Amino acid sequence: MVYPRCIGANHIHLGSIVLGHFGGRIGRKRMLVVSLITMGAATFAIGLLPTYAVLGVASPRSRAFLGSFPQVGLALGLTLPTLIFTPLVALPIDAFEGWG
Repeated sequence: MVYPRCIGANHIHLGSIVLGHFGGRIGRKRMLVVSLITMGAATFAIGLLPTYAVLGVASPRSRAFLGSFPQVGLALGLTLPTLIFTPLVALPIDAFEGWG
């Protein structure tokens, strides 16, 4: 079974080969514009997907949930180390330096 993440990870390399080839011929600025328009069109197309009320069980119910992972990643990456380090700051300086 092919997972969607594997497909996306493999297409990154294909896109870099194609855009790199045409970037050398046409120009990197134009290829940047093409890639941004492609990403914008894909994002717009995701917004046009039918909802659960229209298709029922066959609809992509979790599109908003799965689409939120990239946005949550940065927040968790900043919050979790802060929460882990906060109790260590409360230690006396001698205990903190001698701990590790």
